[in-house]
Amino acid sequence: MLESINADVFAMIEVENNDSESLRIVVDSLNGSLGAGTYDFIDTGTIGDDGIKVGFLYQPASVQPAGEFAVLDSGVDVRFNDARNRPVLAQSFDTLDGANRFTVLALHLKSKGRPCDSDGDPDLGDGQSSCSATRTLAAAAMVDWIATDPTSSGSSDFLVIGDFNAHTMGDAMELFEIAGFVNLASNLIGESAYSFEFEGQFGSLDHATASPSLAPKVVAAAEWHINADESAIHDYNLDFGRDPTLFDPTTPYRATDHDPLIIGIDFPP
Repeated sequence: MLESINADVFAMIEVENNDSESLRIVVDSLNGSLGAGTYDFIDTGTIGDDGIKVGFLYQPASVQPAGEFAVLDSGVDVRFNDARNRPVLAQSFDTLDGANRFTVLALHLKSKGRPCDSDGDPDLGDGQSSCSATRTLAAAAMVDWIATDPTSSGSSDFLVIGDFNAHTMGDAMELFEIAGFVNLASNLIGESAYSFEFEGQFGSLDHATASPSLAPKVVAAAEWHINADESAIHDYNLDFGRDPTLFDPTTPYRATDHDPLIIGIDFPP
């Protein structure tokens, strides 16, 4: 799957939260197929105390990290509940010619599955399901954090990408739009955009939003429907007694539980 996408920068979601082994395994596998040094990763160590984290892979032949990474958690902003949301990771990159710098934020907000009633954030029956306020407060914290330029990039080009666990018209997404960010899939793909299927209903939980200065440089957005369009019986996990022989690891289909979102950016020379 990753080989086929061949991105200059990958924002990885649900990586095992260890020191560096999980990302190193992925990079070593990619480089074993594509050639030594094709990919590297941002070595953040563990982030937070959840079992999974977000992370970045990148192609050194295309971009180079600019400065140190930054992490948003409850220690930075109490509105960001990292007991529910995974901490956000930000890293700035320079294009190889040094002419352009941009910052990518990878995120994974609280899912709709497990309730947040004990936090005073129940399902209000408004279509946003459980924990909507938790996600919305996290979004507000992100918007304000971005305004501080957390990686000291000196650039106003920000791409916020990952699993928001919020639909396109949800409160969390509207906060980004109010702040001037552009929802790229919604803008470039339109109302037909979707990244997830649940009980026969399709919608977008995975989004990429671009800051006002970056949005005009985004030339394409695509969703690769390797999950939502496929039968769950072929899934990569063995939940519900699935037959492990039905999963084909040589293809990308059902290798993940969300559809990857691919963003194309054309920086001026």
